[in-house]
Amino acid sequence: RRNPSRARIAFQLDVQEHLSRAGMPAPAIIATRDRRRITPGEPPCVAFEYIDGAHYAFTSLAQLKAAARTLAHLHHTLDTLRIDDVPTAMNPRVERWWQLPEQEMEALSATVAPDDLALLRQTIAQLDLGACTGLPAGFIHGDFHGRNLIFSHDEVSAVLDFDVVHRTVRAVDVARSVLAFARPKRGSLHIRTGFAATFLAE
Repeated sequence: RRNPSRARIAFQLDVQEHLSRAGMPAPAIIATRDRRRITPGEPPCVAFEYIDGAHYAFTSLAQLKAAARTLAHLHHTLDTLRIDDVPTAMNPRVERWWQLPEQEMEALSATVAPDDLALLRQTIAQLDLGACTGLPAGFIHGDFHGRNLIFSHDEVSAVLDFDVVHRTVRAVDVARSVLAFARPKRGSLHIRTGFAATFLAE
């Protein structure tokens, strides 16, 4: 529904199959009767194997560690992916925050309280945004969080949702994941420092 382009869907399936071949836990793609990965006609659809298990439990350090190891393995495996990116308008454009920070903050001014915006400006001013351009880059998952993983016995049994895989600095995935796994519950913006440190160490 979010990615109606057949070229983009094929790219996502190529990514998923590449990860599976390298031993990453990703659901198998179920082909049509005539061996197509994507159904003919509109809208294009794909079927995947069902993976039983549970989503991330925010109290589980074991699951947090497994998620961190999985992200590292995913980045390592994506380094061997030899296909061109197929961009989509859905992809996050995090680079804008170090390329055009004033423009991004201006866009937020309509929805963010003035005190919060002032704190954000102060924080941005303390950062060396130029250093971001030199960070290691490659394909990233782009939406690595507890509901895009399936856990079984505190190990990751599936990585899901390759809708926004794209090329950017790898720190984007790491930062997004620290928030996702170190917060105490879904929707929270608080980061438990011990959980964050454990995630980064793993």
